[in-house]
Amino acid sequence: DRRRKGIIAACLIHWWQQQGVEIQWPRDLGGGTTGKLDLSEAESTLIQAVRSHLRAMLRTGLMHLPRHREDGLRDLAWSAQGGRLPRLAALLQQLVGEMTALRGRKAGAEPGLVLDRLVHAYLLCQRLENSPAAAMDPLRGQFRREYIPRPVGRLWMAGAHQYETRSGARGLSIILWDLENDRPLTVNCGRTGEAASGFDPAAAWRTALGWKYGRAPQDLNNQLIRLDNAKISADGRLSLSAQTTLVETVAIADADTAAAAGAIAHCGHRHWASLRRKLAAALTSPQPVMAPLLIRPRRMTPLTLDEIAQEWVAWAMDPDNAWLRLILPVSPRHNDRAAAINQCISAVGSGLQGVTLAVGLDRQRPLLMPVSLVIDTQAGPTALHPDLAFIDLQKQLSLGERLKGRLTRRKGQPPAEVAARGGSTARETLMTRLEEMLLGAAEIGLDCPYLDAARVE
Repeated sequence: DRRRKGIIAACLIHWWQQQGVEIQWPRDLGGGTTGKLDLSEAESTLIQAVRSHLRAMLRTGLMHLPRHREDGLRDLAWSAQGGRLPRLAALLQQLVGEMTALRGRKAGAEPGLVLDRLVHAYLLCQRLENSPAAAMDPLRGQFRREYIPRPVGRLWMAGAHQYETRSGARGLSIILWDLENDRPLTVNCGRTGEAASGFDPAAAWRTALGWKYGRAPQDLNNQLIRLDNAKISADGRLSLSAQTTLVETVAIADADTAAAAGAIAHCGHRHWASLRRKLAAALTSPQPVMAPLLIRPRRMTPLTLDEIAQEWVAWAMDPDNAWLRLILPVSPRHNDRAAAINQCISAVGSGLQGVTLAVGLDRQRPLLMPVSLVIDTQAGPTALHPDLAFIDLQKQLSLGERLKGRLTRRKGQPPAEVAARGGSTARETLMTRLEEMLLGAAEIGLDCPYLDAARVE
């Protein structure tokens, strides 16, 4: 609440200064910053150029951006990457990706996402210019992840899925579950830049990982593995360093792994109340790290297309009959994934034991995207990866008549798309209208009389 009041006060002070109001500050306030700024002359010039470019974009309007605006941002991003500002470079690359998607009218692209990225980049520039040297390291970011040796228990592949970012990166993300610590660890096999266009997820699935004695993800699927000298980053990513050794791979069905198979059956979230608390706690961080999740639903509905919102929606129910909304954006890749997931759900019926979720952020709200399924088979808990369509799903399932006999009738109905709520408060209505006005002004251009004083008042 104190920070919110401070932001409101800063906005009012800035508006008064724009109107020419002189503010006399008391002499005993002290300095606003401590320490010396850690920016070189070249970095200060670059940040000023970025701010000037972003202001020009808003004055022009997001609906009327000429082509050279994207090229100019891309050049600035490369300059920031070549300097010591990788976090700013990443934000500018994301902004370029959203602008390209909006221009190409790709599914999921909208002016609000472009405006969000633009605001984040502009605020980062302000922080870089006005923060003391002691606070500069997290603002600058890191060129590469820092991997630290940490002990891990037996690992089980809970999910594998393709990913593609707006900035052009493509790859295969593998989710390995640390059974002893009940936590997810990820391994990414991907490409960025021009090399991303030639990335083949099927080839990555069959190619040995970079560990010593490493094997292909296809060979490690549904195996229990153990790593020696594993290195993990702060966001839970495993290093593919050759210094890490793959020392053990054991099939889940083996008798001596009965305890580990039991650990697989008990890891993950079973109640959505605790899951929501975990997500809310993660969002309190200024740079939230949204790790993958494994949920254990009592039942899950197939993904259905919401044509208005342009997204695939499924519902998962926990033992307390609470519902959790799962979403996949509409795109060729996600459409294929949705069809494969529905095929798996139809085939396994009540044999569905879990769903692996990739967690994203949509305007500081968690976006839960199903990527893999966990089913119960005679060989133990088995993970299915719908994105890897070249795998014979029927061979993986191999449930036969035993599973068909376990199909149960559906109980309960998924909740309505929009839950019944009381009338919106005056504050919510006001903020919604203000957000619409600001977004409209950003689309058309701030030089137009869209935000006239009478409407704002």
